[in-house]
Amino acid sequence: MTLTGEYVPSPSEWVRNQVAEYEASDGQRANTLPDHPEWPIVVITSVGVKSGALRKNPVMRVEHDGVAVSSCTVFDRHGTIGTTLVTSMSNTRRGIDMGGKRWEDDPRSEPGV
Repeated sequence: MTLTGEYVPSPSEWVRNQVAEYEASDGQRANTLPDHPEWPIVVITSVGVKSGALRKNPVMRVEHDGVAVSSCTVFDRHGTIGTTLVTSMSNTRRGIDMGGKRWEDDPRSEPGV
């Protein structure tokens, strides 16, 4: 499955800049949260529920025994990032970029789902 649609950069300048630098360097730069070099990120691409546009958000990467088990960030649930993050996690079509390793999934296509 390939996510399709027009990419609409975030209205937040730091998010736009981080995603652009992360992608331009294949995850070699801008791969931690701003002001927190100890917090690595992944970029989640999702399809906007209302707009159908592609959205990209950097979120903190959490690992356990070398396996990324979740991602999290601190956000205001009523703010742009919070709404987009909640949407991307609930939307069944999404992509994840972890420093040059990319996955896309649609759980609806799995047998028995």
